[in-house]
Amino acid sequence: MGNNVSFLMDKYDHYLRLAKQYEANGNLDLAKRNYYLAAQQLLLASKSSTTELKKARIEKANRLVKYADDLTLENMNTSRAPTNKANGIKNKANSDDDKKIWQCTEAPDVSFDDIIGLDEAKEEIKIAMIYPLMYPEKYKIYQKQSGGGVLLYGPPGTGKTMLAKAVAHEVKAKFYLVRSSDIVSKWVGESEKNIASLFEAVGKDERSIIFIDEMDTLFASRGLDIHNDRRVNEFLQQIDGFTGKNPNLLLLGSTNKPWSIDSAALRSGRFSTKIYIRLPNYEERKRMLIKNVSKLPLDSDVDINQLAAITDNFSGADMFLLCDKAKERALVASFKGDTIVNITMADFIREADEIRKHIDIKDIKEYEKYAGVDSSQKTLHDVSTQSLNNRVKQDIPLDEELIVKNRELDYSPTNLYQVEFYLSGQHDSIYISVNGQKVATTKDIKNYKSNLFKIEKAGEYQVDVFDKNVVCSFMIKISSPIEENDLGI
Repeated sequence: MGNNVSFLMDKYDHYLRLAKQYEANGNLDLAKRNYYLAAQQLLLASKSSTTELKKARIEKANRLVKYADDLTLENMNTSRAPTNKANGIKNKANSDDDKKIWQCTEAPDVSFDDIIGLDEAKEEIKIAMIYPLMYPEKYKIYQKQSGGGVLLYGPPGTGKTMLAKAVAHEVKAKFYLVRSSDIVSKWVGESEKNIASLFEAVGKDERSIIFIDEMDTLFASRGLDIHNDRRVNEFLQQIDGFTGKNPNLLLLGSTNKPWSIDSAALRSGRFSTKIYIRLPNYEERKRMLIKNVSKLPLDSDVDINQLAAITDNFSGADMFLLCDKAKERALVASFKGDTIVNITMADFIREADEIRKHIDIKDIKEYEKYAGVDSSQKTLHDVSTQSLNNRVKQDIPLDEELIVKNRELDYSPTNLYQVEFYLSGQHDSIYISVNGQKVATTKDIKNYKSNLFKIEKAGEYQVDVFDKNVVCSFMIKISSPIEENDLGI
């Protein structure tokens, strides 16, 4: 419902701007039409609004209709505009009637328990935002500074918005979700007015959270765009006016590009607490899979442990998408009869390969560098799908025998490849990584055969063998067959 209201209010803003523009240009018919359309969006939005907002929007819509009805060529361009008074006239540039009405929700029904993993981030958020409200006297005794905003940053789809909603749930606060489209206006001064009206609105609440999504779009580094600079300055002034004076106003921001945010916004008292929201690790991915597929009709070959292993570098959103897309083949097949078709391991692997194409390892490394994370400290089953640079490029059996059947293969751009090997150890499931590709294997006693995989060009490739951790590695050589040109013919 909230998204629908936001959409209607965006349309209202659009039509109102057009109406003012046509009025300024002397186009009576189009000015009237767009004032009426703006009023229509307000009335539609009022149907899904709280009592106070509903009344305000209906009154505002009525004033817009009356204003449009009274609009003539003679009285256009005379600074007349609808006001909060029934029949008043006021200069449009200074009218409170155009002040943005901010839609908030009561404390969202999302708790920290609903979010899988991210325990370190949750605790940091609690120390910065929740415990000061729960134990104010303890913070005073220990002279622990509280207040200021918290910036959540990391790859898309890692749960930053859910964490913000969970904070609002924990402290029973009203929740204001602020996006760039809610603030930015092409009209000079409108963006600053929207920001001021936001802080004016939250100042009336007993306890509230402002969550600014995609903060880099609203707090971009100053010096290149005068409109951005004015917007950032207004935000900083408003934040400084509330920080320390209103302990019941909490500021949260999220971004996928923390390095693009103006440094002044990140200083003490503003968004000084920066928390890296990382990608889920192996155990967290496993829990996500179990949560999403536990009630689905699964084939006996579906291996949750193996799926958790081959989805390294997947976000929480990626994991949900994987489970959702894997259902489609079986679902469509079930339409053809009364039987239920099981979802197979191949369904999951196919979708995982498709999702993996859109994951950029360089971006993940950029986040880790910004966060000061030492990638070498990651657990072995979370090592990048690229070859392990710190491993010697030779067979590394770990207390067991390794026999590789096919180490040399012929290259062709249309070929699909497969490796077979023997391991003497006991393993519940094994998968391999070849040139950044995670590939599942099937097992016959202790012989393993990989699924088919592609190689872009001839060369030597390291094959890393995993269960939960790296078991061993071996090299394969994919050579171009000898052609006539190679013989000088």
